[in-house]
Formats: sequence, structure tokens, C-alpha cells
Amino acid sequence: MLVRMEPPEVARAAGPGALNDVAGVLLVSRPGPARDRLTGLFEDAGLAVFEAAGIPAAREMMKTARPDLVVLECPSLVGDELAFCQAVAAGPGVPLLVLVAAADVVDEIVALELGADDLLIGDAADRLILARARALLRRTRPAEPARRESPHDAGGWRLDPITRAATGPGGGRVSLSPAHASAFHLFLANPGVVFTSEAGARALGAGVEGAPAFRTTVCRLRQKLDSLHDGQPIRTVRGGGYTYAPSAARSGRDALAGSGPARADDGGHAA
Repeated sequence: MLVRMEPPEVARAAGPGALNDVAGVLLVSRPGPARDRLTGLFEDAGLAVFEAAGIPAAREMMKTARPDLVVLECPSLVGDELAFCQAVAAGPGVPLLVLVAAADVVDEIVALELGADDLLIGDAADRLILARARALLRRTRPAEPARRESPHDAGGWRLDPITRAATGPGGGRVSLSPAHASAFHLFLANPGVVFTSEAGARALGAGVEGAPAFRTTVCRLRQKLDSLHDGQPIRTVRGGGYTYAPSAARSGRDALAGSGPARADDGGHAA
């Protein structure tokens, strides 16, 4: 779910009960690629995203709705941003994650002392941002029964995060390298999402320059999984990339039509 809070639209904020069913993230970020990337990242993780185009819109929205987490994405930490940190801390206990493009150690200390619960500087990897957000949500949101398969167990395939062993539906096991295990976990956690090489590399923290290495990793991972003779869960999408689709029927070319699954764009999230 996505609600955009541009300055002229503040009056259309969702009511206080809008975030009761799923964890809600108030994303405070100017319109642009960074905001689109973060919105996709959180939505793919099953979170409801409320976008505020600036701090004034965010302040207005928090008068009528209480999110479970506030994420402030900003180029630097100056007066308005620091005052917002203080205002959130003075509120009803909503955690605040700050993503800042550039900051020195003094800025970081001041932001944390004024009320930020966590802070990441620079171009942080999507997986790290999501891990920090989930950690903050765990502190403040009561645990709920799982509504979907564990990221380590989906569609009959399992990945042991300790031994890095992949297990197929038939019970066969194969050991994976750290790189192969990371890639397999990415697919298990995002069934049906099509990852281009660039999106997959970014999601694993390598940046778009890691696209060739991601293609090589997926190729070798598929060879490892093929050795179990249990079907190939990672499918090649014609003109798109790769997706985890263990229930899809195998074809001679092992390809799917590109219009079916959700797609991860080059920012590393589903469009």
C-alpha cells in the first residue's frame, strides 16, 4: 500500500487506523529516484508506505496517523532535519531511521542525541537499510504470526543460513559458497520478482558495477541446484533477468514471458 503525501494533499492523510493491519513506514523524502527506490524496497518487504515530500508534510501527517517507523532520507543534517529528529523523539514513541547522503561524526552524534534511533550515511545497500528498519520495528511492534513462508523456506526449497546448504523439495542437499547462498536467499525472499543483473547486484550491496559478477553467480548457482535433479527454481525471464518460480513448468529454453512476475528495477526493488 502506498499513500503519497505531497504538500497540497496533506488533508487527504490516512486516518489513525490505516496502519493497523501491517507495519507502516512514513518515508520522508523528496520526489526522485531515491524515494522511488526506498518505496519499492519497503513495499516488497510487505510494509505499507506513506510518502511525505518534505518535513512539513510529515509533521501534518503524524497529527492524524501513527506509523510504526519513520524514515527520513535527506542530503545533509541541518536545522530542519535535526528539529524533526527532536520532534519525532518527543512524540508517541515511533522509531526514526535517518538515511543521510553526507555527514561527519559530529552530525551523526547530534542526530542520535536529538532523537534518531539509527542512522546510515552514504549509499547504503538495500539489504542493510531493510535490516535496520526491521530491527527498529521489532523493538516497537508486537510479534505477529507469520503470514508468508520464511525467506529461508519457500516453494519447497530451503536454505540453511548457518551451513549454507540448499535443500530441494525431494530432500537432496548441496553446499553453497557465501556468494551463491546470498544470491539464493535473495530469490527465496522475493518469489516471483524479476531481478535484472543490475538490480540483483545492487540488492546484494555490490552496486550496478557488480552486474557481470551477479550474472556469473546466478549461472553457477543454477548449476549447483541442477545437480539435485529436483527442477530448476531460478528461471530465466526473456529480456528481463531472473526470478524464483519453483512451481513453473520447465521448458526447453527455461524461459518465462516477461509480463508475468513483478519486476525489480535497477534500483534493486520491485516496480
